[in-house]
Amino acid sequence: MTYHIHTIADGVVQIELGKPDGLAESIARPTNVYLLRGETCALINTGHSSQVQSLLAAIREAGITPAHIERVLYTSWDVESVGGASYFPQADHFVLSPDMIQPSNLEKLVAKRRSEFLRLAKKIDSELAKSDLVDKISSYEDVETFTSWYYPTAAELFRCIPLRDGQFVRAGNLEFEVMATSGPSSGNLSLYNAENSWLFSGNFALSGMPDEISEVQRYLISLERMMKRKVEQVFPTYGAPQGRGNWTLGGAMRFMNSFLTSAPQALVKSPTILEFIALDLGYMPEDLVEVVFLYRKYHALFEELVRTQTMAAEGEGLERRYGIDVADARASIRR
Repeated sequence: MTYHIHTIADGVVQIELGKPDGLAESIARPTNVYLLRGETCALINTGHSSQVQSLLAAIREAGITPAHIERVLYTSWDVESVGGASYFPQADHFVLSPDMIQPSNLEKLVAKRRSEFLRLAKKIDSELAKSDLVDKISSYEDVETFTSWYYPTAAELFRCIPLRDGQFVRAGNLEFEVMATSGPSSGNLSLYNAENSWLFSGNFALSGMPDEISEVQRYLISLERMMKRKVEQVFPTYGAPQGRGNWTLGGAMRFMNSFLTSAPQALVKSPTILEFIALDLGYMPEDLVEVVFLYRKYHALFEELVRTQTMAAEGEGLERRYGIDVADARASIRR
């Protein structure tokens, strides 16, 4: 795998970590880790476990030995954020924990996400086998292989220091305000440096559709919270850092609101989520892993539209239909 090093400012380095070939499009994007030099050297995130050797090589190329990393700040509990934690045993590890209880059993969390992914993949595989949405689909065994790699067994004892919203923490020569910004996934936080008007935003998408979103309402609220700070530059976990920070965050907010407003117009035939994926792309992906990631994203978005009574839905599970033509008294008004 490859890595690229970009110097952002004096003492701040972006390390862009590549992914293996052949991954589902939703997760093939590179992962950003940020190296902060100073009296104490620090990292923001450690990437996926498969990226650790690239990360260690990049740290050395930047002139720092991995043993000199004294702090690691994590913007989420995702496997692409905390995956390399065990390779920095000498460091203090900081994670969001609103109840301020040390969440030490990382494997318990990873195992839950692993089983949820497999359970959904099995249901989708069964549903697609009954439909004409796709001629062929990768096997469920391929998904099992993927989940073993993507959600590897993690340390049961993960010694970390809990953070909560509003606290301040130092990393390198910078002081950060901790902002609890859930929405992409549970436990997402952003780190705001007021001196430079910098925001390390974690898993938020700065342009286009997010690759992952778990709670739409909280996602939008979190964007609003970040926009209330003076932000000159935004440093995401995925994608290039962006200048004109407040404008960039505003653009992300406008895109999400536009999608939520216009989505019902594309649902006049009341499709299931799987049918919508095929309609939206013009085809159904043959990679079952990709379909699972797409389903999870659109499920959260469509359920938010139902919650806000923007559109109706009927049915349960994968057969649930969304749109303006389902049996609902408001359908004629929406037309």
